[in-house]
Amino acid sequence: MENLPVEQFEFWPVTLRRPMKLFKGALSQSKSFGEPFVPDLDFLVRLITDYRSHQAMFRESAGDHFKSFENHIRSKHQVSSVSMMAMSQKLGVTPDDISKLAHGKKDGHLVPEFLRIFSLVEEIPYKFTAHTLDTEVICPCCKKNILDDRDAFWLEQSVAFNKPEYAFADRMLSAAVGASFIMMKFIGNSTDWQEIYTLAQRSKYPIGNWLLDIQKSYGVTSLAELAVKMQMMCSPECHVPHERLKKWSAGMDMMPMSVAKALSQQSGRYGWHWGSFILVRTLAFTIDFLVAAAPGRQPRRQIIQEIIEDRFVGLFHNMHVALAKRAKDAKETR
Repeated sequence: MENLPVEQFEFWPVTLRRPMKLFKGALSQSKSFGEPFVPDLDFLVRLITDYRSHQAMFRESAGDHFKSFENHIRSKHQVSSVSMMAMSQKLGVTPDDISKLAHGKKDGHLVPEFLRIFSLVEEIPYKFTAHTLDTEVICPCCKKNILDDRDAFWLEQSVAFNKPEYAFADRMLSAAVGASFIMMKFIGNSTDWQEIYTLAQRSKYPIGNWLLDIQKSYGVTSLAELAVKMQMMCSPECHVPHERLKKWSAGMDMMPMSVAKALSQQSGRYGWHWGSFILVRTLAFTIDFLVAAAPGRQPRRQIIQEIIEDRFVGLFHNMHVALAKRAKDAKETR
């Protein structure tokens, strides 16, 4: 893991015009807006966990030994063998594992190697999509590759995003699409593509679409009924009031991963609901990002949701076309 090149995981600079609402500070801790910055890789931790950063994860895991752990990693002082053993037991690793993490840097990410694992969660599905769409399907009318449509799509939208920002958003959506194909491979015929498209339906916020699907699995027809069922569940994470569910559904607050996981585990369709929650959380993140990145006046979130749905479904269409073309080409070369 320590041999993975850092440059594989870097993003191009982007610019925010205003704070993100639900993922405030996720991309950068800087308070200045209007200046380009490279997204902090910790945003991926924030995206798929309930922690604000990977350092927060280690802080909780190490408990009272966190300061000693940090001092050792940043080589601020020598840690005794007793402290090292206590740290390793707390973290569930060997003292040698901890020693290998030491880098001596006073600033920056605490454990870069750990962040690289989170980077792979985004990079693998993104590259799967990018590789698949690196296929030529020529339009008989304009003679252009119909799959090479990223710039054309974003430039025709009612909100004039700059290229670095729409490229970042497109990358997040491409990763979500790639993850969907990987998820479908593992869960088989228990779901269909229309269920995935519905997650981005503009009539509701993505989390609201997911909660609507959860309602069907629990045999209820409203968030109020779902809240009652959740109060009777064993998992303490599910003991939330109806008002909280409404806020999550409407995008007024971000639904915790812990609650979604507990709901998924008892839904009868764990693989689908847990995987699809990560997808809608990615959609919510991308919406939040685009609202914050739009030049000029802040656009209405509903407009951004419409753009996201069109591109999300469009990328799926492109993927199916590309896979069909590749299958046809492979058959003809046999």
